[in-house]
Amino acid sequence: MPVHLGAKGVGVDRTELTEREPAPDDLKQLVKDYKVSWAVYPEWGPDERWESQKVGYDLELVGTHFQPQHAPSPGCPECSEVYDALHRIGEWILPKGEHATRYQIDRFDGRLATSPRHGFRQEVTLTIRIVHRGDYRRPIDECESTCLLDLERNLSALGARRA
Repeated sequence: MPVHLGAKGVGVDRTELTEREPAPDDLKQLVKDYKVSWAVYPEWGPDERWESQKVGYDLELVGTHFQPQHAPSPGCPECSEVYDALHRIGEWILPKGEHATRYQIDRFDGRLATSPRHGFRQEVTLTIRIVHRGDYRRPIDECESTCLLDLERNLSALGARRA
């Protein structure tokens, strides 16, 4: 399977895979333990005139420490565990089969995020970028939207909730 970038931050070409394996119980448990949820944001890029437009989606997976030994701090070992869980989930939810869409999982940067939607708790995030495989400057079309829906369905199958 072709891989872009490195081990933790990868853009995986899933076009060679065609079958969806059932949602493993261990991934469902990770979703529960780390309180995994997701949010969707537009991915912005230039059009042919270099004006800003929506060119894809950023699917952000969010999780928090399972049984913290201390208050979360950026880059702590427990944050790495949360990111590893999010990465496993992210790999599993990626659509399979032939698509004109590219997926890129961002690397772990060690930072913590906070949001009012979860009471300003400190959270680890993982972003999956969903964009055109060919010309990045094309606006969002049905392919990106359908692929996003596939990812969201797969997250729901694991028990994750949209934030």
